[in-house]
Amino acid sequence: MALSDVPFPALMALCASAVASCLVAILIWRRDELVIFRIAVTLVAFFPVVGPIFALWVTSFPDRMHPALQAKYKNTVNTYSVPKAEPAHGGEPQKGKPDAA
Repeated sequence: MALSDVPFPALMALCASAVASCLVAILIWRRDELVIFRIAVTLVAFFPVVGPIFALWVTSFPDRMHPALQAKYKNTVNTYSVPKAEPAHGGEPQKGKPDAA
């Protein structure tokens, strides 16, 4: 199969994919990750058409937040509960409202 047998749109898609793969590889190697991770994602990035998209998706996860911004009390923060109602002066407990007395 010669190069002249390949349809022009397919050839353009492969060329665009190759350029995108090179750009994604540059972005991957500028990140501070493990070398084995960078090698693996670079190899994936050079698969035609879907490789650069998948490599960008894998590497675009956000970094960890600064420790000052992280939740320090994971078991007590972000819990939503209704306080238990106490009996109102010897009567039945009220639903959802604490005793005002």
